[in-house]
Amino acid sequence: MARQRSPRAPSELTTWAKVGSVLVCVFLFLLLIAGLVWISATNLLSESGIEGTLSRIDVFDVLDDYREDLYENMNPDVLDNFNFDDDSLKGLLHEDAVKAFLSKQLSAFLNNLLRADDVYNLSRDEIFQFFKNNEDILERWTGYVFNDSDYDALDMFLSEIPEQLTPETLMGEEPLGVLRFFLSPYLFVAIVTLCLLCGILIFIMQKRPLRTLLFVGAAMEAAGLLYILLGLLSGSLLGGIGLSQVAIMSIASLIGYQTLSTGLWALGVGGLITASCIFVNFYRKRDKLGQVAS
Repeated sequence: MARQRSPRAPSELTTWAKVGSVLVCVFLFLLLIAGLVWISATNLLSESGIEGTLSRIDVFDVLDDYREDLYENMNPDVLDNFNFDDDSLKGLLHEDAVKAFLSKQLSAFLNNLLRADDVYNLSRDEIFQFFKNNEDILERWTGYVFNDSDYDALDMFLSEIPEQLTPETLMGEEPLGVLRFFLSPYLFVAIVTLCLLCGILIFIMQKRPLRTLLFVGAAMEAAGLLYILLGLLSGSLLGGIGLSQVAIMSIASLIGYQTLSTGLWALGVGGLITASCIFVNFYRKRDKLGQVAS
């Protein structure tokens, strides 16, 4: 009679394998945080994201904390001639033509930060023409009519800035190159590749697919929870950037929404992986107990 082969005992993991799996899992957690930040940043700086941001932020609110400095640095004669005060500044910034011009320039500038192939060139002539084409708006809110000498002074002032205002001239090529690198899809591909390598390393050390998936699920859950917490604290984290409270709350709500939605996605996927592993493990144990009982 042939001797029945006893079931093989599961291989025990070494201490190094356990410690190594935890360390790789921590590194995977950091990579997932970096990936979530990349997704949020690119979504906020996409064309639709920029349009949504600008539609919810009032330029006057953003400049709120800088109004006193603006008035102090202006020539007193200019303030008197232009009847320049809070009401006139607010009314001027709320004019459709002014809001459209500022939104267009800011949107084009931010698009160029993310996509170097999108050309952004704001020329001195364009600024000059904007003033000439909107004389009626300036007169309405300042009570002052521009004359030739004013345009000569404006032209002299504009001559002190670069002929073309581009992200390169405003930020410098090196800082702009670093920013574009962090927002490039190549970085995201590198993050995804490293995440896959972490999963492979955990599998090599754990030697079980379910154990590997449990580590991956735990890392995604932790990353999602931390990212959700950052979204909830975005208002406090932005408190020191020097903007008005209204502007901070507007920006924080946009960042908070993006981080919460991205964090919830990571938490949901991680939870689904973990729940699936627990269910499969429970089903296997029940099946083994049934075989033993029979």
